[in-house]
Amino acid sequence: MYPGIIRAWHHHLRGQINYFMVVRGVAKIFIYNEESGELNEIVSASGNLQVICVPSHYWHGFKALGV
Repeated sequence: MYPGIIRAWHHHLRGQINYFMVVRGVAKIFIYNEESGELNEIVSASGNLQVICVPSHYWHGFKALGV
């Protein structure tokens, strides 16, 4: 994705689990639990690889911040 692009809000009702990992650049990942009202924002960068797991019923989206 190019910087500034946003892909959000959606969730999966059939049990799909999403895994995100930024392999180049920087992205902000948003995860929202509708039941508790909790919103998490995670900034992930290629210099510090991490895998973010999003359960199917959580709303989620992400924004590319830079290369």
